[in-house]
Amino acid sequence: MGPGMERYVLKVEKLIPGGMGLCRHEGRVVMVPDVVDGEVVEVEVVARHSDYDEGVLVGVREGAAARVAPRCGYYGVCGGCVLQHVAYEHQVAVKRGWLEEHLRREGVREVPGCEVYEGPAYGYRSRFQVHIEGGRAGFLRRDLTHLAVEGCEVAHPACAPIFTRRYNGRARKLGFLGWEGRLWGGEEPEEFRVEVGGYVFFGRTDLFFQSNLFVLERLLEWVEGVVSAGDGGEAWDLYAGVGVFSQVLARRGWRPRLVESAVAALGYAERGLGGGAAYVGVSAERFLRGYRGGVPGVVVADPPRSGFSRTVRGFFEAQRVPLLVYISCNAATFARDVAHLMRAGYRLARLAFFDFYPQTPHMEVAGVLHT
Repeated sequence: MGPGMERYVLKVEKLIPGGMGLCRHEGRVVMVPDVVDGEVVEVEVVARHSDYDEGVLVGVREGAAARVAPRCGYYGVCGGCVLQHVAYEHQVAVKRGWLEEHLRREGVREVPGCEVYEGPAYGYRSRFQVHIEGGRAGFLRRDLTHLAVEGCEVAHPACAPIFTRRYNGRARKLGFLGWEGRLWGGEEPEEFRVEVGGYVFFGRTDLFFQSNLFVLERLLEWVEGVVSAGDGGEAWDLYAGVGVFSQVLARRGWRPRLVESAVAALGYAERGLGGGAAYVGVSAERFLRGYRGGVPGVVVADPPRSGFSRTVRGFFEAQRVPLLVYISCNAATFARDVAHLMRAGYRLARLAFFDFYPQTPHMEVAGVLHT
């Protein structure tokens, strides 16, 4: 009997990074979406791989207490949210567990208690890149085709007009940012000015900026608390973007040096910071390969999902920065890099999970490393 014809009743052992449920049939792993850990479910196998099967949920035989009704009418079709059927408190606990498991797998044994910072479970997302097709804004379906939508449950209220407008022209992506009653972006990139947690940031809708400004405020407060007071010495902001964390460094009494390969972003960083900072428009790798000066007192690094390259990690292993604040959107590469740094003599003093993306498996994590 081929795939698509086999049905099993299985126990969901756990949710794994990405949001799928891990089940087993006669010892073989079966991955199933739209389930909750602890449930007994009926599953139909739809694809086989070398070491696991893919299934779809046919029905829930024994539901978990954490199962809830999704709020969005597009749920199950849209490829954005995959956890709306899981109670929010349970989502947070599961994601925290993923972070701790990543660290254990990398051999990190001395782990401080994980701090958790949350915001609204819905209506939180301020930054969007939407797909335009047939004059309608939308997202990719789970099968990667276009899905036009009339609204989005996780969107900040200021973003509502994105989904009711009609658009002209070819299929494309457009960037938007909505906050405090104002919406920027559309057919052409637009400059914005937003205030978050007492900081004022400038940017443009085609450049990177955080998507959840409610939780960004919590992260800014946290970084303020972990960065020691400076006396005008130099501190680095690697992968600086528009200078979000450089503003924290400056407020704490440090003189920021921003390293960012997207040179346009540094112009907006300078508008927010003013004088007293240094701006380096190259990649972190190029900057560190050519650097011959002293080690700064503080480094804040917020790399892409791939984490630190060998060049960047090697610099920190060799130079032993006194205080490294590592912020990451990928718990797996964060754990890998932390493990390398701890073997080089760093100590993980603080660990935090910031739930920037409720209803999705994505997460933001941060650690403070000392030498």
